[in-house]
Amino acid sequence: MRIEDVTRAAEQGLTVIHTHMNISVPCRISGVLSRFDKGRWTYSLELREIKSGCVIIAALEEVEVTK
Repeated sequence: MRIEDVTRAAEQGLTVIHTHMNISVPCRISGVLSRFDKGRWTYSLELREIKSGCVIIAALEEVEVTK
C-alpha cells in the first residue's frame, strides 16, 4: 500500500485487509505513525479490527484496500 492509498482509504473510511502470517483481518485505518530515521521517512499504520476493536500496528506492505 502506498501512502497516497492510505490517505484516500482513511478519508473515505474504507475497509482495508491486514495480512500477517497468512491470516487476513478486515480493519479500518485509525492512524498513521511516521518516523524520520537515517535521513528518510518511514510509515506504519494504526488499524482497528472491525469485529473485535483491537488495535494493530502494521507495516504498509501488510495492508491492502478491499476492492
